[in-house]
Amino acid sequence: SVCDDLCFCAAPRPAESSGAAAPWAASTVQYARSCRAARPEGSECGKPAVAQRSPTNRASGTANQFFAYTPSRGAARCTVSASHLGLVLVVYRSCGRLGPQQPVGFGNTERRRTLRVSVPCESGQPLIIYWSAEYAPGSFSFAVSEEPGSSAQKVLKTVVPRTHAIESRAPRPSGSALWR
Repeated sequence: SVCDDLCFCAAPRPAESSGAAAPWAASTVQYARSCRAARPEGSECGKPAVAQRSPTNRASGTANQFFAYTPSRGAARCTVSASHLGLVLVVYRSCGRLGPQQPVGFGNTERRRTLRVSVPCESGQPLIIYWSAEYAPGSFSFAVSEEPGSSAQKVLKTVVPRTHAIESRAPRPSGSALWR
């Protein structure tokens, strides 16, 4: 059978009880798990290749590719960078059943050769890096770097969690009947 890029394959339809199928119903479409298993790593959001902080990573530039990057402990900002003409990059928070979800960064090298996209990141929460091959003329390398959060941000998160309100009371005026 012949399969498309999404692994939907045309399969012959069994003959009807009358012995002949209608000409427009000569085949059915089925999802082929074996096709998906054979797809190369990085070819879809649900099966991303792994991006590393170092050494640099390589993208084909001839096929759209997904990479997953998991920030290390203490990371607060992650930057994806590359130098190559014709690049289109989107950074997502996650993958869902229908593909990438929650875009958090975008960049291209339409007017300049160097690309840098910085997004907030959190230790242990993967980012999905998507390179579109629509305009890229060939293989290129890219890097992922991290910046730690400031110690003031860390202390504030520890001392005053976002879910707690701070309550203050004004001093009672002396002699007021309301405060007795």
